[in-house]
Amino acid sequence: MNAPQLPPAPERGLEQDLRETVNIVKKEVPMSLSGMERLPLHLLLVLLGAGLSVLLGLLFFFVNIFGSHPGYAIINLLICFIFGGLLLLSFIIAKRNILSGGILAGIFSLVLIIGGGAGGLIGGFIALGGAGIMFLKEFGIIGR
Repeated sequence: MNAPQLPPAPERGLEQDLRETVNIVKKEVPMSLSGMERLPLHLLLVLLGAGLSVLLGLLFFFVNIFGSHPGYAIINLLICFIFGGLLLLSFIIAKRNILSGGILAGIFSLVLIIGGGAGGLIGGFIALGGAGIMFLKEFGIIGR
């Protein structure tokens, strides 16, 4: 006997996936100053590092694009955007699991420091400070 076949699962489009991702970020990341005031210092530093790496990466892109190496300006901008967004991901993960979020924030911060130009350097160091505080809290070196 032939078993009844299930209808194929509806394909999810990229637009639907992006919409769901944006909704998760809107839900998890505070969008007001009053929401940011309630964040612990380590999460605030990671969030600030993510925002600064994107904003300063864009600013330094426009400053450097007409310089002697426009290719480096484009690469630095891409690194700042991609790893600034990944720092937001590590912020969301750190709200649930501080050690995993701290590891990710540390890795993404180091990549920003190494390859993100001046904007990545500033945002990366700030987020790396937040990742360091996460490790110190997780291993009991400083109080929770």
